[in-house]
Amino acid sequence: MKCYGGNRLLKHWIGNTDGYRVYRYLKVLRYYEYWLNTSSQCCNPITKILHAIMTNYYKLKLSRKAGKYNINICRPNSVGYGFRATHINGGVIINCESMENYCVVNSGVVVGVKTGVERAPIIGNHVELATGCKVIGDVVIGDNAIVAPNSVVVKDVEQGTIVSGVPAKFLKTTRKV
Repeated sequence: MKCYGGNRLLKHWIGNTDGYRVYRYLKVLRYYEYWLNTSSQCCNPITKILHAIMTNYYKLKLSRKAGKYNINICRPNSVGYGFRATHINGGVIINCESMENYCVVNSGVVVGVKTGVERAPIIGNHVELATGCKVIGDVVIGDNAIVAPNSVVVKDVEQGTIVSGVPAKFLKTTRKV
C-alpha cells in the first residue's frame, strides 16, 4: 500500500475518479476553445504570436489528456455546456457537428461519421447516450432523447423518445416534465 501524506492523499482519492478526470479534460478543452476562438480577433503581431503559442500548447495538452483518460472530442466548439461523461473506462469518442447542452455520455460511446458521408451527427439538448451505444452517420437526435445501451443509431431519433436495438428502433416516448 502506498503511503501518502495530507494533501497528496486527498489528491490521490479525488484525482482517480471518473468525474474528476472528465472535469480536467473539459477544462483543458475549454481553454483550447478559448485560445482558438480569440486568435482571429488579434491585430497586434505580438498577441498573434502569443495566441498561436497558447493554442498549440493547449492542443498538445488536450491530446495528452485524451490519450491518458480515453476520452476524445474531435471537434472543438462542438460540445455545449453541462456535458457529463459519467464513466470513461471504456473510452468515449465524440466526433459530432454539434452536441447541445446538458448531454450525458457513458463509457464505450462512439459518435462519428460513416465513410462517404460528409456530415456528422447532430445531438440535441438533454440527450442521454447509454453505455456502448454508437451514433453513426448523418443523424439528428432530438431533445430529451435516450439511446439505450449497445444500440446503433443510423437514422434520425425524434424528440423525447427512447430508442434501442441494432439498428435502433423506437421503444416509447419519455414522460414530459
